[in-house]
Amino acid sequence: MTSVGGSGRRTVRWRRSAAGVSALAWLSGLGLVNPTAAHADPLIYPGMEIIQRPPGKESLSCTLGFVDPAARVGVTAGHCGGNGPVFTSDGARIGQLAVAQSNIKPEGPLSRDDYRIDYEGIAFDEGVPINNVLPNGLRLGVDPAVVPRDGLPVCRVGITTGEACGSIDGIGNGWFLVDGLPADHGDSGSAVYTVTSPGNAAIVGIVSARFTANQTHRESTVALSWPTVQQQIRNDIAAAGRPEVASPVAANPQAPAMVLPPAPSDDRPSGPARMVVP
Repeated sequence: MTSVGGSGRRTVRWRRSAAGVSALAWLSGLGLVNPTAAHADPLIYPGMEIIQRPPGKESLSCTLGFVDPAARVGVTAGHCGGNGPVFTSDGARIGQLAVAQSNIKPEGPLSRDDYRIDYEGIAFDEGVPINNVLPNGLRLGVDPAVVPRDGLPVCRVGITTGEACGSIDGIGNGWFLVDGLPADHGDSGSAVYTVTSPGNAAIVGIVSARFTANQTHRESTVALSWPTVQQQIRNDIAAAGRPEVASPVAANPQAPAMVLPPAPSDDRPSGPARMVVP
């Protein structure tokens, strides 16, 4: 399985192309009061390109997944995160990292019982306009009744491969597989969604990586389950009240320390798929 976060700053595409809101409301209460943007306001929307600079690395280009206009927060993949500002592809600042967690390893096997988490919460700057409309015109929301299940028709819109549709083709521990055109570098963080009514879609997950089966070498997309991402956000924010516990979570220095519960891992040398993070 290969991470599909940006491997560096790019200006050219690689190829053509309720309960739900409560966790994000908690995220907006981290104590991050972002200043009014000092630039011409860009528009924030799910499916747009965002740029960050992880410590010690080149700038990474990923896709913004879910956006909550009321809470003024968004979610992308955790391995895309830096430790501060978030920018548009034109270099305009739109917000800052609030909290992120990713247990994606540089290389190793992936089995169905492996717990994977890979999210980043972003607090958007005051005054920057926000909507929740995907580039294809669908309004992206949360429906607690929509959960990952085998055979569910889904789509995604990434900055590299564009819009791609398929169906869920396997459920893991907090993650699922999507068949069809696999995600590529830069698509990380994009929302996996299902259409619920004309003009409306519900989020099902967040793109994290590309899956390659050992025997067939068939490639598909790995996405983190939206209910899992929500619960992990709740856990991490709630754990911020336990300063005696060391935190391995990436967090903005202006935010309270985020603390993770231990996550199970699997280091077996073989399995149904492999994960490689460039």
